[in-house]
Amino acid sequence: MTATPPQVHKPVTKSPFKFLDAYTAQDKDCFFGRELEQQRLVELIFRSKLLLIYGQSGTGKSSLVQCGLASVMPSTDYFPLIVRRRSNFIKSLQVSLSTLLDHNDETDPIDALNRLSGYLMRPVYLIFDQFEEIFISGDRPEQIQFFELLKALYTSPGQFKLLLVMREEYIAYLYPFEDNLPTLFDFRLRLEPMSEKNLRAVIVGTCEVAGIRINNPDQTVPAIIATNQSSKNPFQLPYLQVYLDRLWRKAINNQNAQPVIFSPELVSQVGKIDDVLAQFVTEQSEEISDKLADDEKSAVKAILEALVTYEGTRRECTVDMLVNETGYRPVFIHQIGEALEAARIVQFEDGSYELAHDSLARVIDQGRSTEQRQINDILKRLKEAYQEYVVNHGAQDLLLPQRRLAEIGLYEIAIRTELERSAPNGAGILQFITASISYLEQKRLAEVDEQRRKNNRLRLTIIGVTALLILAVIAMGFALKQKSDADKAKEQAEAALNSVTLQRARAAYSKGLRYAEYNEPNLAKKSFGEATALINQLPPAPNFPYDEQQEARRNLAQLKAKLQPSAIPKPSRP
Repeated sequence: MTATPPQVHKPVTKSPFKFLDAYTAQDKDCFFGRELEQQRLVELIFRSKLLLIYGQSGTGKSSLVQCGLASVMPSTDYFPLIVRRRSNFIKSLQVSLSTLLDHNDETDPIDALNRLSGYLMRPVYLIFDQFEEIFISGDRPEQIQFFELLKALYTSPGQFKLLLVMREEYIAYLYPFEDNLPTLFDFRLRLEPMSEKNLRAVIVGTCEVAGIRINNPDQTVPAIIATNQSSKNPFQLPYLQVYLDRLWRKAINNQNAQPVIFSPELVSQVGKIDDVLAQFVTEQSEEISDKLADDEKSAVKAILEALVTYEGTRRECTVDMLVNETGYRPVFIHQIGEALEAARIVQFEDGSYELAHDSLARVIDQGRSTEQRQINDILKRLKEAYQEYVVNHGAQDLLLPQRRLAEIGLYEIAIRTELERSAPNGAGILQFITASISYLEQKRLAEVDEQRRKNNRLRLTIIGVTALLILAVIAMGFALKQKSDADKAKEQAEAALNSVTLQRARAAYSKGLRYAEYNEPNLAKKSFGEATALINQLPPAPNFPYDEQQEARRNLAQLKAKLQPSAIPKPSRP
C-alpha cells in the first residue's frame, strides 16, 4: 500500500473562533455568557476543598474552570494544575508534578503538592478535567486507587483544592465511592445549557473581540441562534463555534474588504444545518480521503472510528494502537493524523491521537454501520451488567441470562475484539461472560440431573405401581378361580342333590306302585304325593352330574309324566 500524504486547504487568515477547543486563561478577554456561573464557582471553591462540576457535553465545563475562573480570580491567588487521565489519572498527576518540580521520580502526590504550593506561595487547584474518563477507560483497581488518593488529598491539611469536572451522565458512577468520601456530593455545580440571552452575549462579544462587524444585530444574532437549534439537536456551544467559523469562512470568500461582516444575508447563504458538526466532519473527511488512492480512502473513517469507544466517547490511541486496529503502516497513520489535526478534528499530544471534542465522538459514532451500532449497544448493556455484578460482589443472580448470551453469541468475535481493544475492564467482562456461560451450563446440568432423578423416581413409582397391579391381577385371578371353583363345586353339589332328590322321588314312586299293587290305596297315595313333592323341590331346569345328565333328565321327564293325576295307577280290588 502506497501512502499519499493528504493535503488540507488552509485559509490565509486564521479563524478567530475557538472552534472545538476549550477556552483557557489566555482567552479571558473573549469569554462571555457565564458571569453567574463564574461567581457561583468562586463561592463554592472558598467553601469547600472538594468541588464537583458537571453538565451535559458541550456546555463549556472545561472552559469555565480554565478560563472562567481565571477571569474572576487573580493568578496570584491560585495555581491551576489541569490533569487529564491519559493512561491513568494518578500517573498523569505524578508526571505533571515531577515536571513542575523538576523531578523524574514518581513522587508521592501529597508531598509533591505541599512542596509545589510552598514554592509558589499560593494554593494549588487540582483540576481533574474530563473526569468521566476514569469510568470510560479506567478499570476498577484504578478507580479504587484514585478515590483512595482523593480521600487522602481531601483530608490532608495541604494548601490545595480538588475540582472534578465531568459529564453528568456519568454521575451515577460516583455513588459506589460515596461511603469512602461522604462529602463527594456536598458541594457541586451543574452547568446548565446557555440561555438565549447568554448565547447572544457570546456571539456579540466574540465577534467584537475578533473585529467582526454584525449588521442588524437584532436580526442577525437571533438568526444564528435559530439556525443552530432544532428538535433533533439541542443547542451546544461547540455547534455554535463551528457555525460561527463557517460564517467567517463564507464571509472571507465573499468579502474582499475588512472588517468581516456578519449579516442576515450571510446567515441565509450558509443556511440551516441540521447537524453542523456532522457536516463539518463529513466535509473534512471527504476532503482528506479525496487525496488518497482508491484502496486507502476508507483509512480516514477507520482511524476516526478507532478513536471512539463503543460507548460513543473519545479515546486516546497511540500510533501502535492504531496500527494494530486498522492495519495501516505507522507513516501512513501519521500522515492521516496530521491532516486530521490540521482540520482541527484530532489532537496529537504525548504520543497519542485524540478527537478534539466529545461532540465529535458522538458524530462519528452515529456514522457507524447499523451492525456496529448494534454491537456497541450490546457492549454498553454488557458493561452495565458487569458493573452491577461487581458492585454486588459477584451475585449469581446478576450473571447474564441465556437470552443475553445468545445475543452476544451472534457477534462473538466482534465483541471480543472490541473488549480487548478499548474496554478497561475487558478481561473482567470476558470472565463475566465465561462465568455466566459456566453458571448456565451448571444450572442446565443440575436441571438435567434433577430431571434424571425425577425420571428415576417416576420409573420406580411406575415399577411399584405395575408390580402392585400385577399382584392385584394375580390376586383377582386367584379370587376368580376360587369363585369359579366354588361355583363349580356348588353346581356339582346342586347336581348331586338334584340326582339324590330324583332318586328319592323315583323310589317314592316305586313304593307307591307296590302299595297300589298290594291294594294299599292310602299308602300308595302317600308315596305318590311324596314323589310329587320331591319333584317339585327341583328347579325348573335342574342340573345333574355330567356323566348322568341325559339319563337323569329323561328319567325326570318320565317321572313327571307318570305323576300326572291321570297317569297314577289305581289300587286293584280283590
